[in-house]
Amino acid sequence: MRLVSGFGILIIIVAGIFIFSQNKQTPQISDFSDQTTVNVVLTDHGFEPNHFRIKKDTEIVFSTNLGKQFWPASNIHPSHGIYPEFDPKRPIEPEQTWSFVFNKVGSWGLHDHVRSYYTGIIEVIE
Repeated sequence: MRLVSGFGILIIIVAGIFIFSQNKQTPQISDFSDQTTVNVVLTDHGFEPNHFRIKKDTEIVFSTNLGKQFWPASNIHPSHGIYPEFDPKRPIEPEQTWSFVFNKVGSWGLHDHVRSYYTGIIEVIE
């Protein structure tokens, strides 16, 4: 009985190590630093791309294919206080787009204010 219990604990430990190591992978960062305009689409999988690099003064055009209103904005939800200018201050209709020019260097978290579980990161460089 002790052998079976010990074996079960060992399996749990090995599974935990495997899961932890999978979560430690470096996220893919899309590099758009050579573009002046980047399109970001909110899909049922979240923002695509959801982690990307741009140069300062690049325009990001946000749209959705969800068929529902969306509201891209800076973190922290719900105040959008980290980069308050990055906020349309209203929901965007599904057939419309909203554009924003990033003129501050930094790493900016974003989310959909309507469905805040959709998140992303925009890295703005000189």
